[in-house]
Parts: sequence; C-alpha cells; structure tokens
Amino acid sequence: MDKRSEPNLISEHNGLPQRIPRTLLRLETHLVEHCNLNCHMCTHFSPLAKPVFADIKEFERDMKRLAILFGNEVEYIMLLGGEPLLHPDITDFFHVARAFFPETNIILYTNGIILDQMDQNFWSACKSAQIEFILTKYPIKVDYKVLAHTIWKHEIKYKFCNTPGREKKSSHFPFDLQGQQDAYHSFISCDIANRCIFLREGKLYTCCIAPNIHHFNHYFNTNLSLSPQDCINIYQAKDKKEILNFLTTPIPFCRYCDVKNRTEGNDWRISNRNISEWTV
Repeated sequence: MDKRSEPNLISEHNGLPQRIPRTLLRLETHLVEHCNLNCHMCTHFSPLAKPVFADIKEFERDMKRLAILFGNEVEYIMLLGGEPLLHPDITDFFHVARAFFPETNIILYTNGIILDQMDQNFWSACKSAQIEFILTKYPIKVDYKVLAHTIWKHEIKYKFCNTPGREKKSSHFPFDLQGQQDAYHSFISCDIANRCIFLREGKLYTCCIAPNIHHFNHYFNTNLSLSPQDCINIYQAKDKKEILNFLTTPIPFCRYCDVKNRTEGNDWRISNRNISEWTV
C-alpha cells in the first residue's frame, strides 16, 4: 500500500485554536438530515438518519436572532446535510439567509450528484443570493468537469474541497460508548471543536457531532446522552461574547469522543451502517 494512503493517526496539538474565542462567528446547519450518497464513517450520521427536512420558519427565526446578536460579524453560513439539494424548498433558505446577512459568505456544501436536475429557479436563486458552492469529488460515476462547467455557466462561485488529482479519503472518529474519556483532553485535541460550529433548533454547538448524535442513538439503540451544558441557546444568550466564549469550552459530550484513536486517510466507501464505523 502506498504510504500516502495508509491511515495516519491524527496528531494532538496544543489546543490553542479551540480555546481562543473567534472574532467572527462561523456556523453550519442541516437543510436535510438524510443523504443520497451515505459515506462510510460520516460524522453527521447521515446514513443512519431518517428523511427530515429543515423548517423554513424555524430557520428564519434563528437567522433573525443571530443577526441581532452578531450583525455582520459572521464569517460564513454553511448549508449542508445530509445532501441539501434534496430539500424541495432549498431556495427559500438562500433568500432568508441573505436577507439577514447581506455581507456574509453563504455556502452550499453538496456532493453535486443531482445538480444537473436542478431547475432554472434554483440557479437564479443561487445567483441573486450570491450563494457559493463547495463540492467534494467522490470516486463515483459523476463527470466533475461537466458539473464544474454547469456551475460556471450559471455564474456561481465554486470550489472542490479535495485537492485536484487526490482521491477522496475518510476520517474515522470513534466513540467511547461508555463515555470514559477526559472531556477536556478530548476537546483540546479535537480538530473540529470551535471550528465546525453547528446550529440546531436555536442552539449552537462547538462541533457537528454532538448535535447529530440522536441519529446514532436511534439507529443503534445507544445512549450517548446530551445535556443542556452541551450547547448554548441563542435566545437565552445575552450577547455574542457569551456565545463565542462558550464555543471555546469543553462540553460534557466530549467524554464520548476517543480522539486518541482517530485516524485519517482511510479509503472512501459507502456505509454498511455498522456500528464499527463509529467505534474503535
């Protein structure tokens, strides 16, 4: 096996990025929970999720509240899933996000599989709301050159998140189902803490794993529990400083993350929905 394709242990670091409050909020949120690809070891647990679509009224309330708290001090809003293109009313989310955040980068994170099925209304909405695309190239039967030309033709900014010529690889983020890890150590050694900040039902989480654990629990009949201390309610927070400081703090759920056994560079494949994809 080529050394570059061998799983390599994710190195620990000093934790400073996690512990330093951001000057600008960044956030991601699901438009749908399920996916049309279902990757092995998905950290959003999309292969395990039932079809659920985001509610536009709830999204609008949350965007309004965040705009009150942060104004234009939001680095980006990333709309993803699951596969966000599966939402039948996806364009409504573009318009709402742009209305409340006129200067923020609004990103659609997609696998692009059904982009060629989207109608002109979709493309017009993307252009008027200045939506940017981030796509991942998977080793599947998709002509990414044609896909890129389609996006370019509609005058939409886009990029592929994996390096050209490099095969898509997967990271393995295993759980300690007994929750016996040191939460602080897990947090400061985690490369998604205070980075993949996630919005769900009016609450912000420091990562994307904790707010989506219900899919894992339901599918495997486990009980990796969440508590009110695992998130911050944007309607109860008094200001942006309180939120940004909270996101730098280890949460109780971190005790379930076995960070020392995380690996990257694993071969990509479709999920078998086996619990071993998310455990040691």
